[in-house]
Amino acid sequence: MNLILYLAAHTPLPVATAVWTQKLTDALPVMIAEAAIKAGLPPTSLKIFVTGIATNNVTLAETAPGVTPAIVMAGGAAALDAYAFALKYIWIVGAYKNFLFEALI
Repeated sequence: MNLILYLAAHTPLPVATAVWTQKLTDALPVMIAEAAIKAGLPPTSLKIFVTGIATNNVTLAETAPGVTPAIVMAGGAAALDAYAFALKYIWIVGAYKNFLFEALI
């Protein structure tokens, strides 16, 4: 019984980390790119800009042709939204953990 309780308590952490990483990896570049284009960034500058914002290197993002301070702000806000989007799934994993833990007791 102790092993089951241990697994129920500790297994969700690596699962939550994997889910968060996957969701962030999928959402971050897409959300930054969408916000940047909406703010007026030329599509030819997306690769440099998204790389800069995603790696928290604003200096790199500002070197992309056509970047304005408003576009940098939009990209930064989109990056924060992507983190929030990915963290939302941690709550789902946590709810599953609580359900599993209660079911095993």
